[in-house]
Order: sequence, then structure tokens, then C-alpha cells
Amino acid sequence: MPWRKIFTSGPVWAIIIANFCIDWGLYTYLTNIPTFFFEVLFFDIQSVTLSGGSLLWLLLCMKLTQCSAATVVLVQLLQLLFGTDE
Repeated sequence: MPWRKIFTSGPVWAIIIANFCIDWGLYTYLTNIPTFFFEVLFFDIQSVTLSGGSLLWLLLCMKLTQCSAATVVLVQLLQLLFGTDE
């Protein structure tokens, strides 16, 4: 296997950097979701831990499958489950 040629290839480094950036953005987004729920959507995460956790897993699965409507679907699901004061 020509490892040296593989790791000095420009396309290989482009794939590595792109995957790193996608993962960095995904995990930054996932770690900030509870703050967004509390400060913007006014959901108390501690009172809905089971459903809140499952919604985070749902978002992760949707993100990993590159679903472009993940945020819209998640917000609509949250509004259905918990309602809003709007």
C-alpha cells in the first residue's frame, strides 16, 4: 500500500479537513442545543430530560443523514410535544 503517496495527496487532505470541519460544527451545534432550548424556545430541559434527550438523538441522526429540514422538523416536533406560549 503506498501510504506516503496517499497522505501527500491533495484530495485526501481535502477530505480529512472537510470531515473535521463537519464534525466540529456538528458537535458545537449539539452542545449548544440545550442553551438554545432554554434561552430562545423557553423549554425547561430538566423537566423533559427523557424526551429532550431523545430529540437530541433524533437531530443527530437527521444531521448524519444530511437531512436539510432537520431544524424545521425538530422545532415542529417540539411545538407539538410541549406547546409554546406564542
